[in-house]
Amino acid sequence: MIREKRDCARRDIRWESPQIKQPCFCPISSAGELTQQRVRSKMCCMTSIPMKEIRIPSALMREKRSSVLFTFVQATFIALLVAVISFFVLNLLAIVALGVTAAIRHRMLDFSVAYREFAAPSAIGVFVLAWTASLVFFFRERSR
Repeated sequence: MIREKRDCARRDIRWESPQIKQPCFCPISSAGELTQQRVRSKMCCMTSIPMKEIRIPSALMREKRSSVLFTFVQATFIALLVAVISFFVLNLLAIVALGVTAAIRHRMLDFSVAYREFAAPSAIGVFVLAWTASLVFFFRERSR
């Protein structure tokens, strides 16, 4: 155990802390005041306070949940955003594919086919998939 404080009251008496396993020096100066440098050396001699687990009841941790309508609107907005982006990307890819096909066959193709036959139906499919996925995601986030 640590030597008693009255033994440490004399200046620069060396003593050991059983928890730290290193020698410490008593920081009391001859005038009885603690200097800043000696206060830091005192810190090595102090024992740590045991931490206790703090549990907060769930009744105190209530967060405001978003409404079901807000969750639907949020999921619809995200799905619509993904569908619009995918429409333009798919339309660009379809036009490039039609351009390469027209160059290989040496005849002009109707580029509106890219929009009507490929990009628009694909974007609708992406919207349905993205809306379903975002509904699942946002409802799970809402239930947490």
